[in-house]
Amino acid sequence: MSETILPALGGLIVYKERPNSSDQGSVVPLFHIDNPRNIKTLVPIDTRQYPNNIDITKGYSQVESTYSAHDLFVLAEHRPKSPDNERLEYFSLGTHAQPLPVNTLLPVIQCALPPKETGQMPAHITPPKGTFFIQDGEAVYGPFTAMRRDDDGFVIESKVTTIIPFAKDTVARFHVKEVEQYVHEVNIDGTYHRLISSLHDLKALRHAVEDYTSDDKLIKQYSSMRFGFNDKLSKRDAERLAAAIQEAEKRQTALASDENLHRFKTILQRYLNETNIGSDMVRHYLGTSAGRTFLKEYVERHKATLLSSHIDEIEREGKRARARAEAEIEKLNREAAALKTEVEQARKQADAEIQAIIQSKNADIQNRMRETEEELSLKITQKEEQLAKVERELAEVLDDLKLARDVEILRREYQQLDATKTVLERSVEAFQEQLQNPNKLAASLGQMEAVSRAMRGGSALVREERQRVPVVISKTAPNHGKEIINHIRDYLDDSAGRTFTHNDMTNLVVCMMQSFLTVLAGDPGVGKTSTVIRLAEALHLGSTDGNSNFLYVPVSRGWVSGRDILGSYNSLNGMYQRARTGLYDFLSVPEAGDQEALRLILLDEANLSPLEHYWSDFIGMCDPEGRHRPIDTGHAEASKRLLSVPESTRFVATINKDSTTERLSPRLIDRAPVITLMHDAEDSDSPEVNVSFDGAIPFALCKQYFENHNNDEMPETLKEMYRTIHEILTVRNAEHGMPVSISHRKERAINDYCVVAGQLMDDHEVAFDYAVSQHILPHISGHGPQFRARLERLHDMLKDSKLHHSQTLLARVLENGNDFAGTYSYL
Repeated sequence: MSETILPALGGLIVYKERPNSSDQGSVVPLFHIDNPRNIKTLVPIDTRQYPNNIDITKGYSQVESTYSAHDLFVLAEHRPKSPDNERLEYFSLGTHAQPLPVNTLLPVIQCALPPKETGQMPAHITPPKGTFFIQDGEAVYGPFTAMRRDDDGFVIESKVTTIIPFAKDTVARFHVKEVEQYVHEVNIDGTYHRLISSLHDLKALRHAVEDYTSDDKLIKQYSSMRFGFNDKLSKRDAERLAAAIQEAEKRQTALASDENLHRFKTILQRYLNETNIGSDMVRHYLGTSAGRTFLKEYVERHKATLLSSHIDEIEREGKRARARAEAEIEKLNREAAALKTEVEQARKQADAEIQAIIQSKNADIQNRMRETEEELSLKITQKEEQLAKVERELAEVLDDLKLARDVEILRREYQQLDATKTVLERSVEAFQEQLQNPNKLAASLGQMEAVSRAMRGGSALVREERQRVPVVISKTAPNHGKEIINHIRDYLDDSAGRTFTHNDMTNLVVCMMQSFLTVLAGDPGVGKTSTVIRLAEALHLGSTDGNSNFLYVPVSRGWVSGRDILGSYNSLNGMYQRARTGLYDFLSVPEAGDQEALRLILLDEANLSPLEHYWSDFIGMCDPEGRHRPIDTGHAEASKRLLSVPESTRFVATINKDSTTERLSPRLIDRAPVITLMHDAEDSDSPEVNVSFDGAIPFALCKQYFENHNNDEMPETLKEMYRTIHEILTVRNAEHGMPVSISHRKERAINDYCVVAGQLMDDHEVAFDYAVSQHILPHISGHGPQFRARLERLHDMLKDSKLHHSQTLLARVLENGNDFAGTYSYL
């Protein structure tokens, strides 16, 4: 079956983010465009549509080599990675990358306009490549280009363009309010930029034209008009030039108002008044390309005069040095020949002496070898005689030792047989006693059975199976969700423990019914565990022993997988070994149809171990599409392999925040509400109507009252507040540090919660306040003053919107961040 080719989407303007391999990487989109080759429309990207940017799956090396870190370029097309594109993931190829069209997205830098006399940019500012504009206060000047001048930094000059026609060495001046409609503010890799969409957009705007001729260009201009100098300018020539200009001004009165002529006269006057201005101007002139050409031609024309005497002296000195070198070489050659003769003689003498020593040593070595051989032969004979004597003595000792060893072996065998006899006699007596006493015989058989179970991989102890007690359904059915909430509050008010307001209890019940997992966070002693236990009692779900519809699971440190909470299949003995939590048996009870009630599981101290690890079999059930997915137990028998989790099952996890616990992962926070219980809770108000139920409430009624069956939408005012919060937290901006990601899953969960809880609380804005506190604030995690600025902006918005519950929780995050070196985290 051929692979489906997904349709291509429109063009984008992007910048490269990072390489993932030698030929793969990713780019960050900034704008949608209508035509990659002739851009007329720019639409800023909504970051929610591209949360993962765009992957370049092939040809990224071409992008890497063509464009610098912050360069903008066109991506002609891109495609979604899957047909439904649920994860909003896109890809493209490096061959679709194209340069920006000319005069598009021109940078605007903010600084004081450099003086036109020099065009010198401030030392701390590096101007962009290509054409750009400068904003100075309320005015925008341009277009400009920049170039580096040796070590003096950058200088700018006007850019000649036919799109906005004006004279050479002049620039346009716009009012910033006129230009603002065509300015786009973007954040490129953490750096803030302002970009003008196109030079064509500025063509119709009102503007003034200002002269921007530098002193260098002014001198060249008047030099070409024979007011300047060709080779050099003496002070006398300058005085005559000043007089000529003054005479020309008298004849032509219009020259008196010529600004550039006035500047040239000022330059000329400085030259006449200052002693070193001439040399400075000459050095500056010689540093230009025209000056270097002049200097080269001048030296070429006069080199015979300039260098003749110097060359003669160099030649005479060269002859003298050559004579001295030749004399020195001759002397060294004579010394080398003498040394060579001496070395040759010494070598011959040494060879003769070596031969004599060798002959003498050979005779001595042979004599010594003969003497040593005779000594060794004598010693070998003596040692052989000693060895023979020792072998005879050893044989006699071995004979005696063998006899003694045989005796010892026989003695040990006798002792072993005697001990065996004693044990057998005692065993016979014990069996005779057991046969006469039936109770002792049964105990022995029980011990043998325990040992047999342990050898098969089971437990040596016999564990009594929990006797399940079915819940009793209430004879009276609730007519509204408020009746269930009032019943629970009535029970909790009458029992010892934490009390709840109507809104707090509504929040807890709605979250528990709409979410497969609900997390209760708070300081130790705030009442997290006791609240869940008392809530189960109020709903007649049973006690903590797990024999009905409530199961209490105390989490231990060191849990790493599903075997710790559920169990695992032992392939050696073909048995499924249940975890001691009882969760496997609790979930295995078949559903009771219309008599099915809520099944509640409490994970107490859930973050003593990483929840995402040991609860991994269940985390996929937090999403609607995975809610009915069975758990693969690994059992060899097909009928026992899959464990289906009843629809009525809900988990509640209590967590603490200290050095002994694990942090919740972003993946888990994205799938569960996090309700924070505080010590300074509001005083409980009295229930509206005292309603009591004598049994459990059918799960079907709980779904009917607490879930958003019709997919209704929350009010538009709440949607607008959500969009504001989303923009504050997710938009990339260097001034506000790292963004906070909020998924579409959370947006849907907030909508469903507000639709139901808003009706039960009789106030949709209060419900939205709860939703923000438990669905958005738990995602907060970052550091630094920029990230704090983002949170302070959110805090001000919550305060202005009167979302007091979320404002109080966020204020605690800001306060705690000051105590932890600028690190801000909700959990």
